[in-house]
Amino acid sequence: MRNVLIALWVLFSPPLLAFTFDAGQIEIPDGFDGPTSKGMGNNTIVHAFTHPHSGEDSSALLQISIWNPGGTFPSMTGQQREEAAKSYLMQFLSGVARARRGFRHGDVEILSISGQPVARVAWQGEVDKGSAEGVMYCYLGRSQLVVLHTQDLTRFDRRYIDQAVQAFEAMKLR
Repeated sequence: MRNVLIALWVLFSPPLLAFTFDAGQIEIPDGFDGPTSKGMGNNTIVHAFTHPHSGEDSSALLQISIWNPGGTFPSMTGQQREEAAKSYLMQFLSGVARARRGFRHGDVEILSISGQPVARVAWQGEVDKGSAEGVMYCYLGRSQLVVLHTQDLTRFDRRYIDQAVQAFEAMKLR
């Protein structure tokens, strides 16, 4: 009976796409298409996955941005690493804020992903298609800064945001 249940679980579980990048690996939830990867200059690359909304011209976003400053970051204590992650997170979040009306964000939290300190903040704001919300993370590796971002329109009740958040928080960082 146990083997039958395991076989059914494997057969009917949504497939996950393992996406590997220099700083880690993430399982992309089913329904997210991509990646679409683009160099943004200044040693930055963005990998975007989108989950299209049926019958609409909108999609949920799961994005991984990687900045490589060209060398290793200086040696830091755990507290210094957390503060640097918070600072970089707020810098990246300011770009989201500029593209939103009525932008507001929650408190920045520090959590552990793969045993590494990661800064996280949730936000809300208005876009042309309505009210939107998202969650952004920042991880400071040895030689890379990784920013994880998910966003969607609020009318989709965080369904795809929550899937992206689960993927981010279960990822393997190096």
